[in-house]
Amino acid sequence: MVRLLMLLPSETKIVDDRISVKVEKEAPIARWSPESVYHTARACQAGIASLATTRVPDGLIPVFVAARCVPAESIYPPKSPAQKERRRRAREAAGGGAAGRALRAAGVLGSAVGGGGGDIGTA
Repeated sequence: MVRLLMLLPSETKIVDDRISVKVEKEAPIARWSPESVYHTARACQAGIASLATTRVPDGLIPVFVAARCVPAESIYPPKSPAQKERRRRAREAAGGGAAGRALRAAGVLGSAVGGGGGDIGTA
C-alpha cells in the first residue's frame, strides 16, 4: 500500500527581515501537505527519521516533528468502478488503451509520435 509522508500546513512570512511561521497544529490530515511518497510503511518511517537531520528554521520544527505516514487512500480515495470505466472509455475514444493500440498497429490510426496526428484513415 502506498504511503504518504505528510507535514502540517504552515505559512511562512518575512516581516521586517524576520521569518514568521504560523503552523496549523490542529488541522485535519486532509489539509496536511504531502512531502514524499513511499511504497511501504517501513520506508515511510525511514523518511520521517531522515527529517531529523534536515536543517529547518526554528519556526518550522513543529511541522517536521509532527510528520506522519498515512495510506494514500486516506487522502486520495480510490475511484469507483463507474469512474474507472468512464476514464477507460474516454481513453479508448481518444485512441488510447488496447483498442487504440490495435487500430494504430493496423494502420487505421496514425501514430501520435512522428506527426501521424491520430487521424483515422491516414496510414
